[in-house]
Amino acid sequence: MNILEGPPRLLTRVRALTELGSMLRRNRQRQAARGFLVDALDLAHRHGATAVADRAREELVVAGGRPRRAATIGLDAPSLPANAGWLSSLPKA
Repeated sequence: MNILEGPPRLLTRVRALTELGSMLRRNRQRQAARGFLVDALDLAHRHGATAVADRAREELVVAGGRPRRAATIGLDAPSLPANAGWLSSLPKA
């Protein structure tokens, strides 16, 4: 589900978490900021809000956090990489 297809409150919440984390970081409350930024990054990533996720990730790094890598396999993976197109040509089992 793309965040733009979901309830408008979800996008507002992700943006608010990012802004709150950013404000806390600027006020030298880095540890508190990281908690909000991790939540914002997780929500944004799960719902496809890449621009907000990028901003939350940048703020998290500046706040001293170490963001997890985006999922590359499993249900949260965005899609197959470009060089894996040959998989779709395999016969179905």
